[in-house]
Amino acid sequence: MTRIALHIETRCSPDKLYKGLCDSGRFPGLAKEIVSIEPDGDDSRWDIAFRGKHVRWTQQDTRHPAAHKITFEQTEGAFVALSGKWQVEPLGTEIVVAYQAEFRTSVPHLAGAIDPMIGRVLLRAAHAVVVGIAGPARVVTSSPALNDPALA
Repeated sequence: MTRIALHIETRCSPDKLYKGLCDSGRFPGLAKEIVSIEPDGDDSRWDIAFRGKHVRWTQQDTRHPAAHKITFEQTEGAFVALSGKWQVEPLGTEIVVAYQAEFRTSVPHLAGAIDPMIGRVLLRAAHAVVVGIAGPARVVTSSPALNDPALA
């Protein structure tokens, strides 16, 4: 399994940020990597752009409002496995948003080449979503897959 993580600081209110993260139907307008998301109750169908093609999956989203957390797990689609979470936590006057995911692609012998590229797409999309909801934000920590000086 490949694990990726991104921690972002912002001054947005935790309630506004959590509410925005619960509205995944807005994500395509916030992140160019996300072609479409079709929410359907606790499920959502995702389509992201990846190297001129599309990666599609359906995931179950579980919201934990009191904890400002959303967990997700693929129920069908392109990955052998995909799961993760969004977590919004106050830290002094700042808010820290954590995005974590772990996934396994279906081509094990190419995972060393493909997984970092997919990880980068997922992390860039997560960053764009948070900035789109919260405004100015600073990347605190990130997985090596996010090797983009523009986001550092």
